[in-house]
This record gives sequence, C-alpha cells and structure tokens, in this order.
Amino acid sequence: MRKGLFVATALILAAASSTPAWAGWGCAAEARDGTIGRVWAADTENSARRDAIRYCANGGHSGCRIIGCVRGIDSQVEAHRIWPGGAVTKCFNVTAGNPCRKGNIDD
Repeated sequence: MRKGLFVATALILAAASSTPAWAGWGCAAEARDGTIGRVWAADTENSARRDAIRYCANGGHSGCRIIGCVRGIDSQVEAHRIWPGGAVTKCFNVTAGNPCRKGNIDD
C-alpha cells in the first residue's frame, strides 16, 4: 500500500513540476486582406480572442475572424511560430513583461 502511495505521489509531483509557471492564452485573427492580429500572454481565452479581433481591425482592416487560439503562448516569438505571416508593423499593450518587436519575426 505504501509503495503504491509513494508512486502516485511521485507521479503527481513530476506532473506538477513539468507544468509551466505561466501559461497565457494566445489567439490570432485574420482580416480579408491577410492582415493578422496576434495576442500572447493573455489571462483568458476570451480576452485573447477579443484583443486579437481588435488588433486585427486596427487601421481599417475588415472582416477579421479568429483563426486559432492556444493556451501556453507567452511570447511574440511563440505566437509567430504558430501563426506566421508578414512583418510586424504595430504593437499594442506593450509592457516590460509583454514586449513586442517590430519587423520580420518569422525569420
């Protein structure tokens, strides 16, 4: 009995230690003209969806629709790996903990 309990405890600890400390949401929205708005490190999927649509539509782009959302997207580089396409021309909601780099990220 004790051996089984020890194995179960070890498995739980191993799973807990392998989970990331922060697992933000990332989403991308694409406009009719191919412009993509990406969000990373959002607190919730709903806020990531809302902001992706808003960032896509910024600058007069129309027909923005969500093309994907994934949990565990905590950086601009991760977002561009999943949703590549085009150089970054605008950054929104930039903070020290949420940086954004303009230019071609897909290289």
